[in-house]
Amino acid sequence: ADASAREIVDALISSYRSTTKPFMVSWTGGSGQARADLLAAGVPTYTDADRAVVSLGLVIERGLLDAVRVVSASASAV
Repeated sequence: ADASAREIVDALISSYRSTTKPFMVSWTGGSGQARADLLAAGVPTYTDADRAVVSLGLVIERGLLDAVRVVSASASAV
């Protein structure tokens, strides 16, 4: 299973490095090597899909709050 995971891990790392968008992976099963490789590459990786979704929700919430602050500051400057 880990041998076939290498191709997926490489694609995920490449995708992570090519975007500025929030990017998280939920990886379950296997020996743990794939997850270790993703983490070593800096890819936020979770063993539980629920935790990944909660974390992504927090990132989105923070981004929305920052956007509201920028819009509010711009409106105040007018």
